Amino acid sequence: MINKKLEITLGGEKRQLWFNNFAVFELQKMFGVQQGDVLKSVMERAEDNYLLLVSDLIKAGLKGYAYANDQGAPDTSKLNTLIADGDLTELLQVWEVFFEHMGGNVEKEEVKKKAAPKKQRARKKS
Repeated sequence: MINKKLEITLGGEKRQLWFNNFAVFELQKMFGVQQGDVLKSVMERAEDNYLLLVSDLIKAGLKGYAYANDQGAPDTSKLNTLIADGDLTELLQVWEVFFEHMGGNVEKEEVKKKAAPKKQRARKKS
């Protein structure tokens, strides 16, 4: 995982979102899953309501920033109100940066199959 950072505007105020180990553990806690299942849970949440997923990601990113800088947990009580009126283009960036953090944009290398060795023809004895 690569640590990713993003600055967004919420309610006219610039806020830092850091997707790091703290953020991933916050998402694990939110969804009640292990680290390997976070991306699966996030995808399921996106099917339910994409903006609620963005809200979860912003909460995790805000906490990732706060905890990495030895600050207390940020107040996220009005977050959904701010998201409801937020810039949708900016909110979509939250998903893109998180997805990149989780390695979702990394192409899997194709495993090349080795060609089976050719069978040697049995020589006929004359």
